[in-house]
Amino acid sequence: MTYKLASVARRAGIKRNKTLRPIFVTQELKKSLYALSVASVRELRVQVKDRLLPAYGAAVDSMTRDDQAEDLASVLTQIELVVDGVVVTAVADLPDWFRVAIRWHDQKWRSSVRGAVGVDVYPFPDQLRYDTRIKAFQNAAADLIRDVSDKVKTEIKGIVWRGLTQQTPRAEIGKQISERMNIARRRANLIAIDQANKLSGELTAIRMEEAGLDSYVWKHSGKVHYRPHHKARDGKVYKMGEPKGDQPGWAPYCGCVRAPVVDVDAVADERVAA
Repeated sequence: MTYKLASVARRAGIKRNKTLRPIFVTQELKKSLYALSVASVRELRVQVKDRLLPAYGAAVDSMTRDDQAEDLASVLTQIELVVDGVVVTAVADLPDWFRVAIRWHDQKWRSSVRGAVGVDVYPFPDQLRYDTRIKAFQNAAADLIRDVSDKVKTEIKGIVWRGLTQQTPRAEIGKQISERMNIARRRANLIAIDQANKLSGELTAIRMEEAGLDSYVWKHSGKVHYRPHHKARDGKVYKMGEPKGDQPGWAPYCGCVRAPVVDVDAVADERVAA
């Protein structure tokens, strides 16, 4: 349900505008999402060591036998099936992660409001009202997890078949595959960080809309590698929807957040106007 937090605060005796504590997503939530996004890469590393490299070595050592290439193709297919199964499981576990993240954010939101204006907003938040927006985030995260797996599998197959054609030694092929999997692992980590930040930011925006709050203070992430124009916005007040096209957390891997402003002065002005 929607409500006017500024009016609630005013009735509770708050006479000055308050800025809520910003909500920065925890490392724990990022790590648990990373475990899902990197699961296929971890399984692929096991499969490459135990099955693919031995099959590749046998194919390179016995190029006079036609069935060695067929055996290698069969191993690649079997590995893909195993890894695809891991992806299916990871995607199936995403709703649980989202439920945990939403519950965590709701607790942080309640604590932030209580700390600033001394009221409990527990009766007000409504998850079902914004279910479509949350499901859109969940579907996007699932697509990214699948994409990590699909890309690294395609790259590994390319390495294997080029290696077989060029008679590249097994050790060199193993090194090339390991490099590609390390890149995939780093990408999975960035995806987890980015999606966790974006979900938290979206949940804050949802709670602000619900509470009738239309302005916020930009809070910089404090990252070492930051966008200078984001750092320059730190501490400045913006209306919701601003800056247009570049709000906190929207840019790739941006960790900036909103600190919502409870404008009780506006409530007082409304009373005067009335």
